[in-house]
Amino acid sequence: CHDDVSKPDEMGNWVCQCIAPFHGMDEVGGVAQCSINECDEVCASCEKLSDDEEPLCEHHGQACHDPDEGTLSDWQCVCMAPLTGEAATTAVAECMLDECEATCGTCAMDVCSGAGQTCEDADQRPEHVNGWVCKCPAPSTNTHARGPVERCATDECEDDAVGSVCRDSTPPQVCVDVDPMALGNWECHCAPPAAGLQAGAPAAQCDEWDECVAICPTCADTGNGDGSVCTAAGQACADPDPAVHGDWACECMHPATGAQQGAPVAPAQCLLDECRVACNTCADTGSGVNLCEAEEQVCVEGETHAGATGDWVCQCPAPLDFVSARAALATCGFDECEEVAGLPGVPSVGGRVCADAGQDCHDASPGTLGDFTCECRAPEHGAHAGAPATCTVNECDVSDNRKTCTDEGQECRDPDVATDGDWQCVCVAPARGNGHARPAVCETNECEDGSVGAVCAGAAPPQLCVDDGLQTDGDWVCACAPPTTAVNGTGVNGPATCLLDECEAVCGTCEGDACTAAGQTCEDPATDFHSTGDWVCKCAPPSPDTSVQGPVLRCGHSECDDAGGDAVCAGEGQTCYDGDRHVVGDYECQCPPPTTAVEGTGTGGPATCERDECKEVTACRAAGQRCVDPNKAPESVGDWECACVFPAVAVGGNGMGAPAECSMKGECAHAVNSEVCTAAGQTCVDPDIEADGDWMCQCMRPAAGDSTQGAAAECLIDECAVDCATCAGSACRAREQACVDEDQGVSPASLGNWQCRCVAPATGVAVGEPARCTVDECDLYGSTCAAMNQRCVDDDLAADGDWACVCPPPATGAQTGGAAACTVDECVTDGGVCEAAGQACHDPDHAAASTGDWECRCPPPSTQAAVGGVATCSVDECTLYGAACTAAEQTCVDENPMGDGGWYCVCHAPVVGREEGGPADCALDECTEAVGGAPGADVCGAGQTCEDGRQGAGDRGDFVCTCEAPATGSAVGERARCTHDECSDPAAAEVCTEQEQECIDHDWTSAGDWQCRCLAPAEGVPATGMPATCLEDECAGTGRAVCEAAGQVCEDAYPTQGSRDDWTCVCSVQSGATGSAVMMPADCTPPPSSECRVPAIEAVCIGAEQVCVDRDLTVTGDWECHCLEPAAGTALMGPARCVLDECTEQCAGCAGATCSSEGQACEDPDVSAASRGDWTCVCAPPASGIEVAHQA
Repeated sequence: CHDDVSKPDEMGNWVCQCIAPFHGMDEVGGVAQCSINECDEVCASCEKLSDDEEPLCEHHGQACHDPDEGTLSDWQCVCMAPLTGEAATTAVAECMLDECEATCGTCAMDVCSGAGQTCEDADQRPEHVNGWVCKCPAPSTNTHARGPVERCATDECEDDAVGSVCRDSTPPQVCVDVDPMALGNWECHCAPPAAGLQAGAPAAQCDEWDECVAICPTCADTGNGDGSVCTAAGQACADPDPAVHGDWACECMHPATGAQQGAPVAPAQCLLDECRVACNTCADTGSGVNLCEAEEQVCVEGETHAGATGDWVCQCPAPLDFVSARAALATCGFDECEEVAGLPGVPSVGGRVCADAGQDCHDASPGTLGDFTCECRAPEHGAHAGAPATCTVNECDVSDNRKTCTDEGQECRDPDVATDGDWQCVCVAPARGNGHARPAVCETNECEDGSVGAVCAGAAPPQLCVDDGLQTDGDWVCACAPPTTAVNGTGVNGPATCLLDECEAVCGTCEGDACTAAGQTCEDPATDFHSTGDWVCKCAPPSPDTSVQGPVLRCGHSECDDAGGDAVCAGEGQTCYDGDRHVVGDYECQCPPPTTAVEGTGTGGPATCERDECKEVTACRAAGQRCVDPNKAPESVGDWECACVFPAVAVGGNGMGAPAECSMKGECAHAVNSEVCTAAGQTCVDPDIEADGDWMCQCMRPAAGDSTQGAAAECLIDECAVDCATCAGSACRAREQACVDEDQGVSPASLGNWQCRCVAPATGVAVGEPARCTVDECDLYGSTCAAMNQRCVDDDLAADGDWACVCPPPATGAQTGGAAACTVDECVTDGGVCEAAGQACHDPDHAAASTGDWECRCPPPSTQAAVGGVATCSVDECTLYGAACTAAEQTCVDENPMGDGGWYCVCHAPVVGREEGGPADCALDECTEAVGGAPGADVCGAGQTCEDGRQGAGDRGDFVCTCEAPATGSAVGERARCTHDECSDPAAAEVCTEQEQECIDHDWTSAGDWQCRCLAPAEGVPATGMPATCLEDECAGTGRAVCEAAGQVCEDAYPTQGSRDDWTCVCSVQSGATGSAVMMPADCTPPPSSECRVPAIEAVCIGAEQVCVDRDLTVTGDWECHCLEPAAGTALMGPARCVLDECTEQCAGCAGATCSSEGQACEDPDVSAASRGDWTCVCAPPASGIEVAHQA
């Protein structure tokens, strides 16, 4: 609402105005008619709710339309061309793109209709473009994407008149249109399993098929997925008459026999006795000789069904035992320990020989003669091949002997079972010791227990484990390694508390008598082994001086610290001061403040003290008067006086304890003048009483200075030159020091700040008292030390004559007042090398010139040492424990002299054996030792191994020779007879198996006679040591049947055993076709012939002296007549019109270059091929002339 308030007298002129974004004409006195285009404005009902928002329709590629600006919420999103779709109110429209109807860059437009085809767009979503296709008119169903179908095809078999020709035949057949793009080429095909076809008519013999090749309910392959029944059984299939169904049969493959014919479908029952027939896996491989019978053995077939091959065995004739292998000769023999009757020439004494000796007989290899073994019966031990054994008894098997040891927790051992009475009781590890025929006295070094030794070794610092009582448990201790020592009572069954007193020990950082040589004592304040290099030398009393890691160069003490000086001064109530600790009798007694000593008193005894009260009071000076103390005795107090300063005169005498009354003369008598001076602490002086204006202020003593006339003076006081309460007096002079007063003002702040300064070469300064002067004597005498490459040291600058020359590290030594005699303990610098190895360092000669002679010494009990490096420490434990070996008649050997453990007792040859930490169990290995002959290993020889299972000292002649793999066989006490199936060697077997052949070794005792033999159905002669030549013609079985059933020929180009599944069916010559197929019938359909071979067609072109050409043999009606060169021209299905321009073509009689070479033009008025020789040369203007068929 709006009212024009500028016109208050006009009533009724208010108007209603539309509020933005609405718009409309104002209405006076009533509501305006407001409207809004909701597509252009921003409002709650508009397309845009805010200025920052993108319009909804535009965002989706659509246009916004408001059909009624007076109505709210009626705006619409409208599809934009070429999209179409219903407009949506206040929402996005569903737009589609029909590329068949619309006009756009990807649309079909008239592409399909122009080819007589229809357009179809199956998916009209806008995002799916280029999806339209052209469709052929019915009945053709061909389509083509984004373009017309080039040729629309029609399946002629869909025409019922054509399809019924095949469908209604007997039996019914299938109609096939070979090329839907052409007409008249449909065929009738026999329905499976029959094969055959006929173009344009029913095929013949559709009720005949080879049941061995086809798939049908009565065929060998019924179509159940298992394939042919015969093939699955490894048999051949034969169908004698394709016209008769159910007459096929499965036939066994050679050499098996048997057949099964007719339904129900089943394979034949094939039998194969490999002992009776000849085959690759048979006992007779085709040579006519049975392997078993040739060696007088019996051939026994395992299973006779044809699938079980190679399971026959050769068996030994009775009474021999046998060890048979499949498809190989048996190994025949007998157990020599058993009685064998009726076998001439074969000994049978093994059992009796052993039994007569009361021993057991054992024959480990029945196939080998003379290898039986006689074995002793328990508790005796021993064995021997071919003869009774020498039996021995282990004395520890006797219960009383064994009990003697076990009752003490010990083991019983018999080192030589051939010797009586030598059994021993042996301590159980880790204990050591043995007793001959009695319990041993056992000793145990508890430190050899790893867990115990680790306690000491892991301590800080690492310690040594010591067990002095080897027969007592729990007495081991940890001992500190030098140079450390243990605290008493520590280290038992645990780490010790180790200390390092560098004053007592010998080490690289230790004192080594340095203090003692200087008449001083050594003290190590911290004896913890971590704390090194902290020992000190201490001076003899009463000097308290100390020095770290070396002697004190000059010992001294303060006389005020003993009963002498301090007592003398204290007795007088005075304090003691000793300015030089190295000088005797120079102490001073100092008076207590505020008294001072009378000059010349107090040195070496009590001082004479006085008290000058004028040094304390300021009342006189303040009044411009001088102070006088008539009695300076300390007890005389309060008797000071103020006296007038000339030219003033005291009225009534000096003032007692207060300023005096002074009478001034001349101009100073005037108070105005005198007060100028008094106010400045000065006195007024009038040098000429008679003259006016010459009065002046004069400084009060001890200050000095005159003022200019009529004013206060500039007063100065040199406290070093005058005597006053704050002045130096003789304080500096008495010490032979210089006094300096740099601030000579008279104010209290400038008083008492004088200095005593030491006179060169001494240095030092002090304010208000004598200085403590020091002199660095090295500045005077340092060249003496430098000349010897030594260092000058002045420890007490206040003392004279105490400078010294000190040797540079690592040398030690010092000399007061001159060059030192230096010594070098190399263990100070190099001792860490030894200490890191747990060894002690020793330097035998400390002279500075003696270097490189330090050595590392091993800790006890080792005694080794090494110069300039770590020593190799060793302890021969055989010196400690060797008696245990000697008692067992064995030798002690310490293989680890560098550490604990590692010592052994070793048996004496020929017996062998060793045991760590105690006597060994000695044994005799006849394979390596020669006892009464050659070692067993030499007896066995090459290709055999020797093993002595019983190595007791009395076990002789029982070593066993065993053939090395892959050979087998063994013998006791002699070389074995070895047998070996060479076909078990992978290298030999692989030669045969790689060629799919089998390996056969007829004689296991001979080498190099193995053979490769062909496996059925392949055939060939066996070959020794190499593959046989095996042939397998696959056309002899299934292949031939498959090909012949199709009227084709089977060919196997590679009839070798390794080349399978490569047979082919080849079209017969009679079929007129060429072709082949591997393992199946070939496609022998005759090839299509050229229409130009039809005489009537060929005559059309030949009659016109043209050539007939058929470009596509699969299409009819496309033959053409082609003109002969150089004429050109073709025509479909008729003579062509041949053209020959004699001016441009090259031919006999053509113009060629005749005209052009003369600059003339060539013209051929008749270019038909029949018009020859009519070309002309034409003169170029303005020339004229013409000549036919030659140059004009």
